Amino acid sequence: MTTQMLIRDILQLDLVRKNVVITGNPASGKTHLANLMKKAYPYHKFISTDEFMEYGFEDALYELMRAIKEIGNYVIIEGVLGYRLLRKGVERDEFYPEMVINMDTPEEEIEKVYAERGQSEKFIKVKSMIKGNKTVYDLYLGMDNPHKPIIINAVRNLKAEIYKTDEQVSVSKEAGSYIANNDKIKKGKKK
Repeated sequence: MTTQMLIRDILQLDLVRKNVVITGNPASGKTHLANLMKKAYPYHKFISTDEFMEYGFEDALYELMRAIKEIGNYVIIEGVLGYRLLRKGVERDEFYPEMVINMDTPEEEIEKVYAERGQSEKFIKVKSMIKGNKTVYDLYLGMDNPHKPIIINAVRNLKAEIYKTDEQVSVSKEAGSYIANNDKIKKGKKK
């Protein structure tokens, strides 16, 4: 079952006793969401798959899987390796998260982020990665998975601005940024 949710609603979910994988393409908002979730879910261990890239493309995945086993339960994993992790976890019967949050960011928005960063030339490689990620994710969704997760497509409305009180997470989605006032995370243009 797949459902769509805004970021503010994801931050209200009950994730007790749940392992979560945040997937998405480069510049889709995975790390922003993970940073917000660190405050909302302090009992989870957070893993960025980028930390494992030093092992190389192939070995990074296996080192990540080894680390997950060592940690045990209650992990939130974010990064582009998430797609491969989901597929390999089922193939090897080793990892079945209870929830997958897929950052459903249109390719045009990702291209805009790269342009704003002055990295338009990198987007050509990223476009190829986007296609590969989609292939791996589609394969995962079609697998015979005995422990199907809840799948949430995180919807980003880049024109909407949503603010709550200082005690709650405040999210600004202008220019694709998220601001957590209670966490003192200041990203983007809004203060």
